[in-house]
Amino acid sequence: MNHNSLDERCPVEAVAEIIGRKWVSLIIRDLAAGAHRFGELQHSIRISPRILSMRLQEMEEAGLITRQVFAEVPTRTENSSN
Repeated sequence: MNHNSLDERCPVEAVAEIIGRKWVSLIIRDLAAGAHRFGELQHSIRISPRILSMRLQEMEEAGLITRQVFAEVPTRTENSSN
């Protein structure tokens, strides 16, 4: 069976595909301990900002993590596992 988007797949298959990507297990490890800011994750994992941003977005779209934006100057965001 050939699927074109994550929405058409079995949810388990879609999540397994994301979890299997490079860096995701390390992000999950850090977020399991509690909410973290972007810079904290980047420093802990030693990952490029571009890749970390992509992985966090993929994980948020899949419902694996939650991103919370705080109305502060400068804007503060935190990511946490669901």
